[in-house]
Amino acid sequence: MKSSSVLIAALLLLAACKKEYSVENVPQPPKQEPQPISNTEVLTVGSILETINRAAYWVDSNFFYVEPTSKEYSIAYGIEKYNGTIITVGESGLPTRPCYWVNGIKHLLPVPAGVSPVRATAIDIRTLNNTIYILSSVSNNNSFIWKLTNIGTTPEIILLKAPSNASKIPELVAKNMAVKNDSLVVFGSYRASFGNGTVNVIQPCIWRITSSSNVSVIVPENSMITDVFFPFNFFTPYGDANNQHTYMISSANSGRTDSLYIWTEQGRYFTINIPYLTQYLAHKCKIDDQGNLYIFYAVTIPSSHVAIVKITPQKQIKNLPISIPAGYEGSARGMDVLGNEYVFGVVYYDPKKTYYENYGFIQKNDMRIPLHIANNSLGIEVNCTRIFKK
Repeated sequence: MKSSSVLIAALLLLAACKKEYSVENVPQPPKQEPQPISNTEVLTVGSILETINRAAYWVDSNFFYVEPTSKEYSIAYGIEKYNGTIITVGESGLPTRPCYWVNGIKHLLPVPAGVSPVRATAIDIRTLNNTIYILSSVSNNNSFIWKLTNIGTTPEIILLKAPSNASKIPELVAKNMAVKNDSLVVFGSYRASFGNGTVNVIQPCIWRITSSSNVSVIVPENSMITDVFFPFNFFTPYGDANNQHTYMISSANSGRTDSLYIWTEQGRYFTINIPYLTQYLAHKCKIDDQGNLYIFYAVTIPSSHVAIVKITPQKQIKNLPISIPAGYEGSARGMDVLGNEYVFGVVYYDPKKTYYENYGFIQKNDMRIPLHIANNSLGIEVNCTRIFKK
């Protein structure tokens, strides 16, 4: 999530090339007038690029700074509604600190002893039984969760466990969370060891956290691929769960093949083979009430574009359309499903530019809505898109 060298280079280029424009002359997807949305709203979170990144969120197409009075570096990665109040989570300051924002006010999050705050970014947020859970990125080879009983209270820190076959340096990396019945489900990966420690590979795993903060870890059956000569590494693990289903997706590379893998808690469920010299990066997946699985991914080689597929419980695949303006390339950034409505956020850009001006839109079923930005902004980043009942 962090790339300080890229950020510094980008800021230098932006300072040299900065220009003014408004949302009216930003390239947009094909014109479609949004229809009134009576019972749902879409929340999108990320940052607006000015002279520095500033964390922001969008309600449908309208943007808001998470901390309007501050102009320090900040990026938001997750968003949630808590008793009707919008909470965003991310990082702020240089060096960065993990935090969350409520009503324009920043709350810094503590980190365990010996952990660098720079590597403990808040990346996701969920609520369960009127309790707030905020997920950290990897830090000192372990991810953890902040548990808050209310806004502004001192959080309890819940450490995630390493599976029994983890290497000496387990590299626990949590990616996102979901709620299943009365438990919190966390999806991520760890570095597994096999062959008497001669091979160490990145493998998927799932953590369950109860309301009493008990942690258990699940390694899906048959997730290990123990080919010593071509061991698989699984990248960008991501998952979703509801009361009936749990799915996890990940891109895989073994040095001889690339595939998109899908698991349940019991084991491997489905595999999508990827053509030679093509690279897919699975970004998000969501489950609807009928058990359909939506996967949102980016194709980065040979060219950059985004795609979404719907997989039915009968394992039938349906491609869903995404429209990006001609001549632009895009990246999948956020996705959610509520009832029979799916929504996703897309960032797109002109690859011929010497510096990137990122634009964005959300697509709700077949309706596309541009994400507005402020005058003098150079672009946006989208990290999460969710849909809520009003």
